[in-house]
Parts: sequence; structure tokens; C-alpha cells
Amino acid sequence: MQPHTHQIADDTTIDQANDLFDDPRVPYLLVRDAAGRCEGLVTRSRLLVFLARSWYTERTFIRDTTHQRGPFARPAMALEHAAEAMRIGNLRVWPVVDDKGHLLGVLSARHVAGLLSAARQAVSHATSQAARQDSSISVTRQRVTVTKPALSAS
Repeated sequence: MQPHTHQIADDTTIDQANDLFDDPRVPYLLVRDAAGRCEGLVTRSRLLVFLARSWYTERTFIRDTTHQRGPFARPAMALEHAAEAMRIGNLRVWPVVDDKGHLLGVLSARHVAGLLSAARQAVSHATSQAARQDSSISVTRQRVTVTKPALSAS
């Protein structure tokens, strides 16, 4: 999970939100309601339809636009489930909220893919190590069996 640095209130106008997108480091804005709970996420591309009508943008609030809304990821959600939900929903960024709906951070598709790749590599490495240990144990047991002295009958 990554920190959430760019937030706006749901009563922010489209013009105000668009001004924030002038900063190249702002790919999305997280939207929160009056109680501070996460309402969704808005991108510049989602605002384009509204920006085409300049008279409309000064009076329209973000809460009245079409933007990514819940459900959101939860901290206890398995990473594989989050990745699948993001894939199905075609989400590049997904807010993570607590039980009360307050924003904790965001998951990005790139970050989730990297974590899953690292986890798969770790499992693969552990599996191959375990397979090597099992084969060396069996070889060691065979050697012990072979080198046992024979009992002499006297």
C-alpha cells in the first residue's frame, strides 16, 4: 500500500480539480466526503467530458461527476484477491479504507504486480530448495545404509 497524498473534498468544483491536475505528479485525486470518508477517485480523463463545457465546470462539484466509487480494498484483503478485483475492474489505482470508510492508502496495479511477482519467485525458490534438500537427505540415507558394517557370525 502506498500513501495517499492528493485528496480533495467532494464539494470541490471541476475547475478546481482540473487546476490540481496541472501538476504532472498528480495522476489522480482521492475524493472524500464531509465526514472524511473516502468517496472515490477521480482522474483527469474522467473529467474530460465535463471540461468540454466550460460554463458547466464552475458550478459542478466532483461528487456530481462520474468517477471511480466503492467498493474499496480493505487492509485484510488478500493481495491475490485485490489484484483480481483490480484486473476485473480495470483499475490502475484502488483506494484502501478502514472499516469506517476512512482512507488508509492506495494500491497501484504496478505495485501489486511487483509484490505478486516477488512472492511467486520466493515460493519457487523455496520449493526448489526443499526439493534439493529432500534429494540430498535420501542420498545421505543411502550412503549410511551402504556403509553400515556387516555383522559377522562367530
